[in-house]
Amino acid sequence: MNFYIFLTLMALIIIGTIIYFIVRRKRNSPKNVTQIFDNGNDKFTIIGKQDNFNITKNGEIEFLVKNGKIIACRDLRVSKEFLVYINGEMQDEHIGLDK
Repeated sequence: MNFYIFLTLMALIIIGTIIYFIVRRKRNSPKNVTQIFDNGNDKFTIIGKQDNFNITKNGEIEFLVKNGKIIACRDLRVSKEFLVYINGEMQDEHIGLDK
């Protein structure tokens, strides 16, 4: 009888630990961001996480933003590769769709 009580308590402790880590992970993860701004002339769409998102202007130009800074851009009419910014200047470096 004591063995079954021990197994039940161990199972409850393991389940409680798993639930704790799941809740902690969800609470600490960045929030999803989805916004659309339309000022009449231009339409801006923002999609991603709070610290890593894309801004698309009129479905033609896309900016990759990480930690509040634009780090890359691409002209969707011309290419599927991002042009990288380093210290505010455009580089010859390209990054693909994997972001």
